[in-house]
Amino acid sequence: MNAQYTVGLQIGSPAQTLSVVPDTGSSDLLVASTECVGCGGTHALFDRNKSLTFLTHGSLVESQYGQGRVLSRVSYDTVTLGGMAAFNQSILLMEQNELKNFDEASYDGVMGLGPQQNARTEDDDASLMTTWKTSTVAICFGQGDSEPGRLDIGDGIPGLRYTELPSQGEYHWGVHMDSMAVGGSKVGEIVCSPRCAVIVDSGTSLIALPTMLLEEILETVGEVREDCSNLHSLPNITIQMSGSAFTLPPQIYVARMRDVSDASALRFSPFGFKHIERSQNKRKLKQAYGSSASGGSNDVCVPAFVEMDAFTNQGPMIILGIPFLRAYAAKFDRATKSIGLAELPMGASTCTTCSHGGNAAITRETGSVKGGSGATHELLPPKVMASDGRVQTPVMSMKNLRLPWWAAKATKGDGEKVARHPMIL
Repeated sequence: MNAQYTVGLQIGSPAQTLSVVPDTGSSDLLVASTECVGCGGTHALFDRNKSLTFLTHGSLVESQYGQGRVLSRVSYDTVTLGGMAAFNQSILLMEQNELKNFDEASYDGVMGLGPQQNARTEDDDASLMTTWKTSTVAICFGQGDSEPGRLDIGDGIPGLRYTELPSQGEYHWGVHMDSMAVGGSKVGEIVCSPRCAVIVDSGTSLIALPTMLLEEILETVGEVREDCSNLHSLPNITIQMSGSAFTLPPQIYVARMRDVSDASALRFSPFGFKHIERSQNKRKLKQAYGSSASGGSNDVCVPAFVEMDAFTNQGPMIILGIPFLRAYAAKFDRATKSIGLAELPMGASTCTTCSHGGNAAITRETGSVKGGSGATHELLPPKVMASDGRVQTPVMSMKNLRLPWWAAKATKGDGEKVARHPMIL
């Protein structure tokens, strides 16, 4: 549903394949296991008893995420992606899963690609990128409905021109936001004074904004018709970060949302969907009076935003998730502590194939890069192109949204500002 992108990761000997989210917002490798309570359904589960190379440390790790609690056991095994092998890699095997909507999810685990050298701050276990001896990862997603994305480990995406921004985060990939504008009107000057902290996160389905900033943006954007018929007349949104401007057209920041009746069920601190709930209420009124602009469709066009009132020691937090990565390919480099952003023209197929250009056949490539690590180009879901070749605003489902779990750590339950959060230095 254009809200989750996964890659096949092989774990153990012989290898067991699990679908994991390539997540620049975390550094752990967390996977569902056969010993997990709450991990059932259609998920692939790692069975440690079937791996000849499995080792366990035995300690339990409790993780409190925005969508619930996970209790996992620290373990070690061989992990392979695209021919790159990590031996004796630290893995968190889920034993108790309380994450909301996990039964609806397409992923069996989360592959952290954050800037940390260690998988966790509380021990010395190396993250997967550290074990692979690679400092760079690049990722972007297709702009059209049901198009796949692209993940490059060990290098940037060939042929793109990146604007390099200094990364301010030790535990997350972050940059400073200078300003934001809708069309020609500046927004967020009060909320983001003196600045907001921006996290670029491939594991978050939407763009997360402080409530006051989101309300200001929505008021300036104006009405988004539920059938998307006025997309061409909506203004662009421009974000100025570290001296460079990045523009999102309405075809990027608007989604056709399904299962909007679930919006209220997904409201929990620090996240909310008031603008989607308001859209749903208006729709019910139209239907009650016998009119509906969408002709009875289950899809409602809404801005692809979520409210999130969380704070860092650098100011209120903004998260640029999947919609932003449809407009800009991101390259994260630990060695230079930088984030490179490359603009993707509307309709570009750069992020829907692993070849070097055009609509060539989808391939998997493995090569060598500096330091002896492999540069792997790995496809995510299978590609489905629109018959007329036009970009269709993606359909997303409220049930499948993946929220920034870790962001809940940056705020207290009552939304009170926390004095310091390690997300941004």
